[in-house]
Amino acid sequence: MIKNEGEITMKLNNLSPKIIKNYSVTELNNLATKIREFLIQSCSKTGGHIGANLGVVELSIALHYVFDSPNDQFVWDTSHQVYTHKILTGRSNMFPTLNTFGGMARFVKREESEHDIMDASHAGTSISTAVGLSKAFEEKELKNTVVAIIGDGSLVEGMAWEALNHAATLKSNMIIVLNDNGMAIAKNVGGIEKMFSCDDWQSKCQQFFGNLGFNYYCESDGHNIENLVKKLKTVKNGPRPAILHVKTIKGKGLKDADKHPYKMHFSAPFDPWTLKSGDLPKLTYGNIAGD
Repeated sequence: MIKNEGEITMKLNNLSPKIIKNYSVTELNNLATKIREFLIQSCSKTGGHIGANLGVVELSIALHYVFDSPNDQFVWDTSHQVYTHKILTGRSNMFPTLNTFGGMARFVKREESEHDIMDASHAGTSISTAVGLSKAFEEKELKNTVVAIIGDGSLVEGMAWEALNHAATLKSNMIIVLNDNGMAIAKNVGGIEKMFSCDDWQSKCQQFFGNLGFNYYCESDGHNIENLVKKLKTVKNGPRPAILHVKTIKGKGLKDADKHPYKMHFSAPFDPWTLKSGDLPKLTYGNIAGD
């Protein structure tokens, strides 16, 4: 846990995807550490989707390192895991306004940045959106890549399966990144969860997605930036359609986060040492709507 929040905030100010493309692997790892510390400190004061965001710090850095946003376009599913994306696109100074009226959005929001290509806050929409964007680029003869980032909890949505079925038939410049942490709001259940969590998940998923028509790649350590960058470059330059299956840990870096799965999905302000929640507002939008 960092002691000087102001210092780390200053170091994260004015970041951009172009800046981090000049970083070494060591510098990227140091950046991941700083971002994770910043997120814990900031969200402990404002509340927010802390667990999901701590799980995609390295993945978000690797995506921005390999691809060229906003020319290449990221479609974040549910988009509650975009805090690192927002930091990397120059919005660290907005975090104190999270969960306040008129403040920084919890999700991607086009009004905030050119790197947010759509407003999204519902699960299961990323692949269908990415299919449409990639077909539009194809019609315009553009080489831009569209990357849909979807969690295993969102993948089981009906719209996601319809889009997956469609995407498997396309050769357009679209990539699916499956962020697999075994969690939705709570632990996942069902047949997909069994396949993703079994001992030979790589071979079973290879068969499953391969038989659908996807070129399947996987990374078992979604917190290893060097490996992620290598895999993403391979996928970027490989044949389509393609899916990269990445294993991550929800709440990575926050002590005992795994013992509080519901709280770590969306948390009120909390003590970063004990995870004890602070006092909730006496008047909320929920209270007002209920009345």
